[in-house]
Amino acid sequence: MDNIINGTEFIVSYGTAGSEVAIAFSTSASLSFGMDTRDISNKSSAGWRELLEAQRNWSVSTEGLMAFNTSAGAAVVGFDDLFDEIVNRTSFSVVLKTQTTPVTNDYYWSGVCYLTSLELTAPLEDNSTWSASFEGTGVLTQTAV
Repeated sequence: MDNIINGTEFIVSYGTAGSEVAIAFSTSASLSFGMDTRDISNKSSAGWRELLEAQRNWSVSTEGLMAFNTSAGAAVVGFDDLFDEIVNRTSFSVVLKTQTTPVTNDYYWSGVCYLTSLELTAPLEDNSTWSASFEGTGVLTQTAV
């Protein structure tokens, strides 16, 4: 079972594939796909609902620890950068892939999205965290390594 990927390996990155930068200090990543349906039920359906396919959609969500820079003082892509995206209402590219050198038959996913939700949580005497949700616009590309 050594081909099972550890969830720690997957990370959401900001920017286009090949020049992306990991969103710093993330603790989780999630990629979701969906497909709407359209109702074609009619009097011949014998009281059963009948469906056909409609639009597909995708979204990405991630969470992380709050920091504006590394312990060495280097700036990171984090909450403040994501805040700028939601304020400016701009679309941008995201990539979800493994952090280590991929092996043959691995995949990564990339596409353009809008940031639709950004939250900062600051509990008493605990780590400050953030969470973000991105909704895709257009096709999400799955690329084999």
